[in-house]
Amino acid sequence: MSYYLSLYGLNQMAIQRYCSLPTIKHARWMVFVTCPLFIILGGMACFMGLIVLAFFYDCNPIETGEIDGQDQLVILFAVKVLGK
Repeated sequence: MSYYLSLYGLNQMAIQRYCSLPTIKHARWMVFVTCPLFIILGGMACFMGLIVLAFFYDCNPIETGEIDGQDQLVILFAVKVLGK
């Protein structure tokens, strides 16, 4: 939770977003809307990682030479699941 607070509450882009709003009420509303959405998005990314881990549990596509790096793992998963 502190990671999201530092990422979306204290970085320059977030501060500029909050300062561009006309009132403090609008800025608070923006925080209350974006924080839950980013938590949901982060949870979905973690869940996707668990699904990919379970799918490739018995074989490592990097060691077999199917892919070159870890950044291609989700794409390979999508091709294998949706390819047919």
